[in-house]
Formats: sequence, C-alpha cells, structure tokens
Amino acid sequence: MGKAALILVTAVTFAGGLGYMNQNRTKTDSAVQEALYEHGILAREIAKSGFNVLKSRVAADFDNYRLSEADRSHRMGKMDLGASGTAGGPVALTVTGYYNDAEFTISGTMQRGGSSILDALTIDGLLKSMQVKKDSDISGLDTDPDGTDGSGLDVHSVRSILAAAHLEVLAEGPPGLFAGVAGLNDVVTGTETDIWALMSAVEDYAGADLIEYSSKQTFDDVTFGSAANPVVVRVNGKTELKGTTTGYGILFANGGLKMKDDARWEGLVIATGDKPKFDFKDDARVYGAVVLSTASEDGSGKDPGGSSSGLPGGHFDVDVFDADVSTTNEVYHEHQYDDDFDRTDVNILGYTGCKTGGGLCWDDIMSGETDVFVSFLNAGFSSGSYRIKSSFGDLTGNPADGLAPTLVDATTLDEFWVNFDALCSLQESSPGTVQKDAANRNGAFSIQVHDAAGGSPGALLYELSVYHHTGNELLCGTTPAPDPDLDGDEMTYGREMKVKLDKNALLQYSSSALENAFSLLSGYSLGSGDVQLVNMSESGIRPSRKAHAVMGQ
Repeated sequence: MGKAALILVTAVTFAGGLGYMNQNRTKTDSAVQEALYEHGILAREIAKSGFNVLKSRVAADFDNYRLSEADRSHRMGKMDLGASGTAGGPVALTVTGYYNDAEFTISGTMQRGGSSILDALTIDGLLKSMQVKKDSDISGLDTDPDGTDGSGLDVHSVRSILAAAHLEVLAEGPPGLFAGVAGLNDVVTGTETDIWALMSAVEDYAGADLIEYSSKQTFDDVTFGSAANPVVVRVNGKTELKGTTTGYGILFANGGLKMKDDARWEGLVIATGDKPKFDFKDDARVYGAVVLSTASEDGSGKDPGGSSSGLPGGHFDVDVFDADVSTTNEVYHEHQYDDDFDRTDVNILGYTGCKTGGGLCWDDIMSGETDVFVSFLNAGFSSGSYRIKSSFGDLTGNPADGLAPTLVDATTLDEFWVNFDALCSLQESSPGTVQKDAANRNGAFSIQVHDAAGGSPGALLYELSVYHHTGNELLCGTTPAPDPDLDGDEMTYGREMKVKLDKNALLQYSSSALENAFSLLSGYSLGSGDVQLVNMSESGIRPSRKAHAVMGQ
C-alpha cells in the first residue's frame, strides 16, 4: 500500500472513530437530560402529593392545624411541609418535594371564603381622633357572648372606609392590640359591604320589634329584648347606656353614643351624628359589630346621619367679621355651614339675625349704612355664580372672575348671594388661620364691604369668608375623592368623629350575636365561611447537566 493510500485509510478510520464517540456522547447527554427531567417530574409529584395531604388536614381543622415538618420520607424521595399562621386566620402552605438532585415547591394560602358583612368596628367617615386606653380592646376574633370561641367567620378588627381615617387609626391606635383574622393590629381600609344600604334598612325598619325615641336618651339599668327575642332600638338624639343596661338586636343612635359602667349590647350597633363623639368606657361591652358613621347621601330624604347635605363630598366654613369690633376676631363662625343649613351658597339677606339659623349678621353690622363698595378677595378660590341687586343695578357673574370695588346702595339691597358649585375650588384652610390673617384671610374667598362716604373705598365695614375645612387632603389633595355610592348618589362626609375606648371597654366581633340581629332584617347574612385555597404558585429547581456530571464523578 502506498503512502498516500495509508494516510487516506488512517483518516477514514479516525473520522469513523470520532463519529462513533460523538454519537455515544450525544446518547449520554440525552440520557442525562432525560434523567434530570424525570427527577424534576418526580420531585413535583412528591410535592403535589404532600400539598394535597396538607391542604386536606388544614381544611379539616382550619382554626388549629399548624405544622412544620422536614425530611419526611415519601416513596423514593423526601418532602418538607409547612402550615403557618395565627389561630383561626389565613394559613400559608408550603411543600417542597425532593428527588435525587431535583426539588419542586408548591405554595398557597388557605382562608375562609364567603364575605363577612361587617368587621368588629367599621368607621365610615372622617376621623379626628381615636384613643384606646388602658385595658380596652377591639377584637375581630369571633367570640360568643358567653366568652367561648365562636364558630363563624373571624374578621378584621377595624375597617376604615376612607383612607384618611385609616391613617388616623394607624397613628393613634395602640400597637399589639386589634387582633383579627390577619393577626395582631389587624387594621384595614376600603369598602367590603354597602354600609349605606345597611343603615337605610335599619332606618326603614317598621316591624313589631321596633322601639323608637324622638329625642336624646339616657338608659340606666334598662333591658331591651332578649337573645330569643331581639329588637330594633332607634334613638333620634344622643344616646347613653349606663348601669346594667343590656340590649339584644340592633341599636341605632343618631346623635352620638356613650356606653359606660356595665352596659352591654349583643348584636349590631350603628351610631351617627354631627361632629359626633363615640365613647365606650368602664366595662362596657358590645358583642357583634359596631358601625360609626358621619356619611350621608346627597339629596332630599337620604340622610340617616341626620345632617343635611350641602356640597357633595365635603363642606365649607363661614366666618363673619365686623371691622368695628376687630379685623382679626370673627363675629360669627359656622363650621360646615352648607351641611348645617342644606345650602350650597351664602345668602347674606336670606336669613335674618346673627349667629342663629344661618343668619350672617348683615342687619346687626350694617344698620344705618347707605352707599358702600362691594368687592371680592381671593376670587380665584371660588366657582359658581353671584347676584347683588340694589337700586344701582344688578351685579351678576361667576365669582371666580372677581369683582372690583363696585358701588352699591346698602339700603335698597334686594339680593346679595354667592352660590358655589365646586367644593374643591375653595381654599382649604382652618378657622384659626383665616381669622388671624386680616390682610389675606389665608387665601379664603371673601366678600368685602367698604365705606364709600369719601367716594372711594374707605374703612372695611363687613367681611364674610368662605373656605373648605376638612383637616385633610382626602377630597381635594392627591387622594381621590370618595366614589359614588352603589345607587349612583354622591356620598357626603360630615364633620370628623372622635372615638374613645377607656378602662376595660371591649368591642368584640361575634357571629352568633350578629346573626341574631340580622334575623330582624331581610337580605343580610354573614357569608358561608368556606375554606378556600388562594394565591397558589409552583416553582422547580433542577441542577444543570454540567453540575449533574460533576456530581456523578
């Protein structure tokens, strides 16, 4: 064989060997990948099997079953199992299955389903302050009135419908208390049910079990109904329960509420009012649920809270100043003027008198005055319309366009009003800042009346300032305004409420007491409370082919 032929045979043989080696290597790689895939599948099956076992055990004993277990043998692999959470609350489930060099994790959360109609305490409105002192508490952990554990749906401790009120609860509520379905300090915000519809249902109740009072009441050592025969008690006025007063069913207090001594109510308590105070002290107890509200719907006849509606979404304050007294101290201040008198305007001649019934003190201050100059200060902080009518003619327009000093005959004034169409056009301020800033009224829209005896604006005779005062930015700041209610009517939130629990007072959620109260109303229940699996996720971890090869050395 020649040299060239020998080289050719050698090359062919070598190439064939390389091809055979590559073929074997490909088969080996495929086998490794297949093994890794099978290991991952088996790890997942182990995790699924463990997760199903753990899920069934939690469902069988939702309130109590909590477990952590590692390296539990299962077929040819192992598993770690974990069920964690507070007693009666949501349970976090995690199971990891291991097979050879692969692992697979399945996670999820189990919680009671259905929808609770109420939490232990619902705050529906603006909150000025909340104090929970000494050994007082608010609990959403379901408890029967006899003190034993309830069998119904554990709920949150405190729910605030408005975000601003929620921040007040977080700021002023004591840490470590307020236990609920999510653990300690279980304070939430947002709407879970139609509070308005519930309040309206109680307002409209006309059954044989109704007990009604038309004015404020103090109940001392009185009993209302029984556990077997609950009642609806409605009080149109400030309500106080003291001594050993005990009630079963529904209490609706329109005007504020105070419970003290050993007063006790089993069922639903709804309390509203105008700038209301809600006090629970001593050994006062509520088993069931409590709703504290300053909300109403804009419009005639839609106001279980008792205060009339002015501009939807909030209110404005009015200050009247008399230069003869002082330019820095008001003659008359009315908080929530629009809601108090169901107005969207300031009608200077519409109400007679001063400081009562909405009267704006015009006759008291301006008696004997003839020609005057009328003008607007801070006109940009307004929107709507105005009309000033005297023998000198009619002045009309949008107050936002301003009014330069204009001559008016004060003795022949027939109309003098400014109507506002948007709350948020008004400057947000407070009485103190407006009253102390005589030059600019802290930006508040103001009607000014000056002396015209010298033919030009002279001394200030009368001033009226209008401004938006809520104490927060809920309505006109960066936080969105409240959504309309479910029936399309705009919600109006009145003055800020004060809530106080002192000494040993307790607001305790109780499904049994609440179900008893709801038996008086149609269409209300606590929800099914079924245990459901939510937020399930899966993830697998398998070593790379290279790592597998290293482990196999």
